[in-house]
Amino acid sequence: LKSFTDQLNFDFFIVSCVQEIVEKKEIADVTSLFTSKLQSEWAFWYDDRKPHLADYAEYQQSLKKLGSFDTLEDFWRHYSYIANPDSYPRECSLYLVRDGATPAWESFPRGGCWIIRVRKRNTLIDRLWEELCFACVGELFGIPDVVCVAVSTRAREDVLSVWSKDNSSHFAIGEKLKELLNLDDSTQVDYKTFRHAIQDGSSFKNAKSYVYSQPSQQAVKLPAVFVTTDKQ
Repeated sequence: LKSFTDQLNFDFFIVSCVQEIVEKKEIADVTSLFTSKLQSEWAFWYDDRKPHLADYAEYQQSLKKLGSFDTLEDFWRHYSYIANPDSYPRECSLYLVRDGATPAWESFPRGGCWIIRVRKRNTLIDRLWEELCFACVGELFGIPDVVCVAVSTRAREDVLSVWSKDNSSHFAIGEKLKELLNLDDSTQVDYKTFRHAIQDGSSFKNAKSYVYSQPSQQAVKLPAVFVTTDKQ
């Protein structure tokens, strides 16, 4: 009985504090006491990919905005209703995009994206996608240049991509990507600028390939811990 009474007293104390704050107009909205504000607004988008889209306008029409949010609680409300990527049909994409932008190359003409290919049926794609979503809303990349993450399903593999607003920061993002996803040093990752993606009509075609490796005498001129595979 004592513990029950103590809990009631505590609840009454909390309610009294909230009422006092509201009456003093110290906050505009009492709900802000119980929400975790994110640094940016984010939105989920879905693209049911159509073959041979002629132009940017047609691509925009294929996009569907699933919802936007700017608190951690609203992120969970959206995320909990979205199916895991492993269950998606072929040739579709899901995006998590920052600050009201459209998930299109044309939205970030000075940027590009890192690409990680994941083999089908290895059960990793759901976990990796979740880690990328958490990293975005939690700002774990450490820089606001990460403007979008995406997962795309294809016939033989699934593809994760991390979009950079500006190509000048892409190596810093790539290094952090290795840490966040616990990627092995031998993991191959690709990078493609959106300027070249627009020219090629593809994020993947002619992308430059890298592996994570410690700097060596043969690679001292390359940025950070990346060594190009020179497959192009």
